[in-house]
Amino acid sequence: MDHTLAFTIPEDLYHRLSAMAEQAGQGLDACLRQALQSHVDAWEEYQRTVAALQEGEPRPVLKVVNE
Repeated sequence: MDHTLAFTIPEDLYHRLSAMAEQAGQGLDACLRQALQSHVDAWEEYQRTVAALQEGEPRPVLKVVNE
């Protein structure tokens, strides 16, 4: 099920978004969906990483060579 959101953005952000949409050959709605999806994906990955670090899960250790 899709949901409709209505919100106000600053004029400069609107112009940046409009330019991006034009360059990408997409509508504003498609660009907004893509930007929101990317932001939410990055936030969820960040939260998973923080949780893993707090749980003390093993993680790879990088070593410096030829130092």
